[in-house]
Amino acid sequence: MTEPDKAAQPQKAAIANKDLHTLIHGHRVLRMMAKAVAHFLTVFLFRVQFEGLEHLPEHGPVLLAANHTSLWDIPAIHMRLKPWIYWVSKKELFQAPVVGSFFNHMGCIPVDRHKVDLHAARGIFGALDAGKIVAIFPQATRVAPERVLEHLPRTGIAHFAIKTGVPIVPVLIDGDFKLWHRNRIVFGPSFKLAANPRQRYSHADLMTFTIEIMQKIYDLKGFDYHLSDQALLSDHLVRQPDGTLAMQTAAEQDAWKLLQKLGR
Repeated sequence: MTEPDKAAQPQKAAIANKDLHTLIHGHRVLRMMAKAVAHFLTVFLFRVQFEGLEHLPEHGPVLLAANHTSLWDIPAIHMRLKPWIYWVSKKELFQAPVVGSFFNHMGCIPVDRHKVDLHAARGIFGALDAGKIVAIFPQATRVAPERVLEHLPRTGIAHFAIKTGVPIVPVLIDGDFKLWHRNRIVFGPSFKLAANPRQRYSHADLMTFTIEIMQKIYDLKGFDYHLSDQALLSDHLVRQPDGTLAMQTAAEQDAWKLLQKLGR
């Protein structure tokens, strides 16, 4: 390592610590106001029925895993939990200066959905290490009910759950949040993944764990969640006869690409 590299280490550490402090503490008055506004709008604009409130965590470290249907998912869940929730959100929301500053003060963790994001990982690990509640939408975007089985979830939540060993609380959002329509938010009992934090898991393994998490969410409405073969193939995964997942072989990937070109 060169001398300039050594000199840069304390500076990088200081920046990382400052970012984590801003994430954890943010702007307290602004957060209180945002929570009050969320409560008012959720109560008066949407008929939200909450179930499973006995499963709400009083503190972290905990991962909340929820399906994603509307922009109102976050404020509706926020109003029922006393502790502050640190949401993992797409980095595109932070690009506008004013809006980005607001989300930073709200304790949102920006993530690049298209590649490994070390900055987001530091924020998630840091918040969990501080005993906070981190919430993730494994679907990474809003998904219409009719597309649930065709939409491939992201495996990040499985990775963080395995590495930290923290419990996961599944949250079902059942409704479209149209004005004065009835909506349900159901909290399920917490659970942990049966995984070894010291083991290195393949992408197929992580997707298997992620599907387990999604099943826990949709079990709260009695919906049989199972990804379609088409969704799995789009991620170069195949379902084995015993139900486990495996990566496609090179020949299988070539065949899949050919079928895609042929429009099949």
